[in-house]
Amino acid sequence: MQAGPVFARAGRGWRTGITAIIGAVLVVVGLLAAWGLWSVHGIYRDLASSGHTVEAEMTGFEAAWVGSRGSRREVYYPILEFTTAEGQRVRTTSYTAIDPADYTPAARVTAVYSAADPALAMPVSALSAWPDGTAWAIGAFSLLCLLVGGILLRAGLMRP
Repeated sequence: MQAGPVFARAGRGWRTGITAIIGAVLVVVGLLAAWGLWSVHGIYRDLASSGHTVEAEMTGFEAAWVGSRGSRREVYYPILEFTTAEGQRVRTTSYTAIDPADYTPAARVTAVYSAADPALAMPVSALSAWPDGTAWAIGAFSLLCLLVGGILLRAGLMRP
């Protein structure tokens, strides 16, 4: 016995509903990735435009693991000590990771910090490296999610 048109429409409706849900999830993921990237960009932009530069001592590194199981790697955040223009002594972990081969502990580096929150600081060399490959990859991922999600969402919401 052959399936009639009622069953064919029911099957298509189920698939279009799943397509719409997957599309909506991808759009949300794309928007969240874009928002996160925009937030980080704002921090870099603010430090570049209104941050204060100071000579800081790099007293060590704080190690952290990033990535998934197959591509886990250790990154290093320098610990910076400096005195602000107002005379406040600050000891903070850099906002951005650096390659420890480029620096030695107890070395003097030029750092930039936020006047509103002096604990938000990083070496000037890290500030000038923005946007890096990771930022471009997140941006491309965000655009891809938005594009594919939009196409799937539109296809899922169209009437058969």
